[in-house]
Amino acid sequence: MRSGLTGVIRAAMRTMWSSRFFALAASWACLGLPSSAWAVTAMRAPYSRVDPATKREKTIDPDAIWLENEHLKLAIVTVPPHAGQILSLVYKPTGQELCNPMTLQGYWQDRGVPGRMTRSEGDILSQSDDQAQVRVTYVNEGEQDGAKFALRHAKTYTLKKDASFILVDWKQENVGPGKVMYNPWIKQVGGCGETVLNGPWKIPVPEGTIEGGWDVEPAANWIARLSGKQDSETAPMAVSLTDFRRIFRQCTWSKPPRYTMETTLTRADLKAGEAIEVPTALLVAPNLAEVLYAAPELAASLTASGEVKPGQAATFTVNIAAGQDLGEKRLEGQVVNANGEIITKLPNRQVQLKVGKISKVKYDFTPPQDGVYYLELTVFDRQTPLRLGESVKSQKTYITLPIVVGPRPAVVVRKWESEDKGFPGRKEQQVKPWRTLVRSDALKVGQVLVPERIFPEDKFIFGEKVEPAAIRLAGGEYECLQFLVDLPEQVDPMALSVAVSPIKNDVGEALEKAILREQIYLTTEIPSDFRDFAVGQWPDPLFETDWPTKIPNAPITKQNIEHIRKCDHRVFWLTVRAQPDARPGLYKGTVKLALNGKPAGEFPVEVKVNDFALSRRATLRCSTGMVGWRANRPDNWKTLGLGDEEISAITKNAMDSYRRLILEYGWSPTMFGGGVKFWEAYDKVGRGLSVFTGGANKEGEQWLIERGLLKYAIIYAPFDEHTDGKVPEVVEWAKKWKAEHKIPILDCYYGSNVKPLFGLVDVWLGQSPLSSWWGKPTGPLGWGHLAVERKKAGDQFMSCNASLQWHVEFDPAPGRAQFWDDFAAGVDGRYVYSTCRWTDDVYKKNWTTGNYMGCVVYPGPHGLTTSIRMETLRDAVEDYDYLAILRDTVAKAEAAGKAPAALVAEAKAIIDNQKLAEKVKTAENINRMRNRVADLIEKLAE
Repeated sequence: MRSGLTGVIRAAMRTMWSSRFFALAASWACLGLPSSAWAVTAMRAPYSRVDPATKREKTIDPDAIWLENEHLKLAIVTVPPHAGQILSLVYKPTGQELCNPMTLQGYWQDRGVPGRMTRSEGDILSQSDDQAQVRVTYVNEGEQDGAKFALRHAKTYTLKKDASFILVDWKQENVGPGKVMYNPWIKQVGGCGETVLNGPWKIPVPEGTIEGGWDVEPAANWIARLSGKQDSETAPMAVSLTDFRRIFRQCTWSKPPRYTMETTLTRADLKAGEAIEVPTALLVAPNLAEVLYAAPELAASLTASGEVKPGQAATFTVNIAAGQDLGEKRLEGQVVNANGEIITKLPNRQVQLKVGKISKVKYDFTPPQDGVYYLELTVFDRQTPLRLGESVKSQKTYITLPIVVGPRPAVVVRKWESEDKGFPGRKEQQVKPWRTLVRSDALKVGQVLVPERIFPEDKFIFGEKVEPAAIRLAGGEYECLQFLVDLPEQVDPMALSVAVSPIKNDVGEALEKAILREQIYLTTEIPSDFRDFAVGQWPDPLFETDWPTKIPNAPITKQNIEHIRKCDHRVFWLTVRAQPDARPGLYKGTVKLALNGKPAGEFPVEVKVNDFALSRRATLRCSTGMVGWRANRPDNWKTLGLGDEEISAITKNAMDSYRRLILEYGWSPTMFGGGVKFWEAYDKVGRGLSVFTGGANKEGEQWLIERGLLKYAIIYAPFDEHTDGKVPEVVEWAKKWKAEHKIPILDCYYGSNVKPLFGLVDVWLGQSPLSSWWGKPTGPLGWGHLAVERKKAGDQFMSCNASLQWHVEFDPAPGRAQFWDDFAAGVDGRYVYSTCRWTDDVYKKNWTTGNYMGCVVYPGPHGLTTSIRMETLRDAVEDYDYLAILRDTVAKAEAAGKAPAALVAEAKAIIDNQKLAEKVKTAENINRMRNRVADLIEKLAE
């Protein structure tokens, strides 16, 4: 049924867009502006489209700019927030619309420093028989490092006669008062059907051709493309080209329904009044399954007949997809080897280059030996060579195509050199520890409040007063104590060893757990999202303290020893847990430090256990997917240098270890498992499951019902992050599910067409009840009245993802504050797509759109290990528990009528504050507020 419905929708979309195309053509004639007035035309007219969700026409820009020649017709939006984007692009040789009708994203969407578009305008500069030129300008404003900025963008679009490419000169000018640092980013979104820009994507790079999944490090080279699956004149491809000297990284994403080309430029550090200009182009041409050369005027590929061997003649066919009507031209060329030496001259060939057509030219070549050769062809107009790609400053103004003979070497496509403009590292900062724990000539020790992080560049200001290390926690809670040891320059910091005594109260009862780990630095070379993060060392993994001797030859070990010896300090995390029934009061222990095995100092640790305990299940229902799970593979453990037997044991138990770790920390795993056997095995581990998945059968439903757990269960609707246009399919699927099952439906959906899903979706993931489409704001939380009604009907709302599991550079304190906002907003849970996203060499390369995104557990010396971000994710869940306990305690105190009014008022000022998260965005403020919440709970419960 789903496949049939999909076909109907696709057919409807094709009909809608073809009718829209002819309707626009008719409107031009009605306006008295026939396209025959010039060979290339530019005009102002509305740009509208049919909203896939409502099926109603919506005007996006009442005064858009339309450009048209013999081969292309396009609409450029001139109003915020889409100013400067092409939202309609018709390739006239096939009549196909190359913009995705399901999204308001098109070609030349730009990104850089985050901000908002404040004003824009569009102008038609000129039109003639030869070309039309238009310009769209707009201003982005925002804040960077606490200072306001303003960037003015000017995109000049040129459409030439006889061309199926568009030239765009992009100028960015700092019109604000201060300096702006950012990486300009061009995003081009196309593809909307099985035959239009929907095929394997490939980027030629020095290391070979990257293809396959989207989860790869972007490639540095000169083109990105979206294509079909075979050579064809009935469907086009789109190729993005940019001045190669400005390119930093490029990537394409071809996963339905998203087909995207992204080009990140080298970093721009613009002072007030400074500007940069970047020439770019978009070529639309007949599809080539392989593209190894591209310029705005043409793209080319190469195929060989039969096997290519040394000493054996082979016939090679050059396939050329024209982007301009160049007519008959002459090709002159040669074959060179990897050193640029000419192996043979090629005979001249005549070729007809016409838009919409693929031209084929054949050459015979006998390779003398194994290696990489390059077929180089120059296009001549009579006696004048045509310099291809000059409009985008191409380094190769002639066609160059590689031929591999014999074993494929590491480098096939010769790199096009770009400007070497690196990213700045982190600057030295002064840090004052919260408490000074040891102050002597041998070493200094300070306690740093979590989740503040310590970096190699940091320098420390220790107070004169020496105090015990101190933390506070509730029964059943984990808490971390972070301390740094700063050593004199002449002392090798790797000579330091640390030991912790049991932590006991005055009657000899010990806390359940006290685990000492050391923070490990990750090295980044590219800032996540190409933002203004520094590159260099970022602390996150927490290793057992024997890591230098347990994995001495691992690259991560050698790197960290080098960093530690340069900075002369080491940072440790002591994680303790109080059993749920731990006696309230003070528990004490000692941390002892030695250098080369000899005592060098010690300090007392004081742990206060509160007079209340956390609930068995986490109050905030937090769960995690496992996208990118690879811990059960041996690769990462081999990189650490572990033995085969140990690797076998680790990989065999990796899944169980992961589940137990996150369950201890109040999170539920939601992939690669589920159902009654899974629940019975894991529900009593740690804090237990707060989200039950995988029981989509009568046995599972009955098990949940008998234990009163059905409200904790979900089935994830199989339409992840779907568009508005998919809502009818979701409705049909949900009705069928509801007819057969009782397990609640969770739908991950960010759009506005929510009403058809009422009574079907039970758990809304990614929907804010504050959004305008949820109706009139209603107190006390300000939710839309429709969201209030759905909440009364039993629906739940969950936040989606969290900066704590996003990129490693994000500050963990504001990330933790997001969970305080969850409490203030009244949401029921949070789902993150992964906490265990690994590559096969995590510490060498872990990049998606950023560094260590979705990776907060790591391969460690003894198996899976935690991290600063994972500990903070646990703390964030426990923060919500504290607030929930305070809320319940206030209610009980009011019902009893005995609590002092001032205490009740102070507690309500916290739990009723919708802007509570704003008060806890630093480590100091988090700890201060946390302690005050604990005090109020204890006093109100007396």
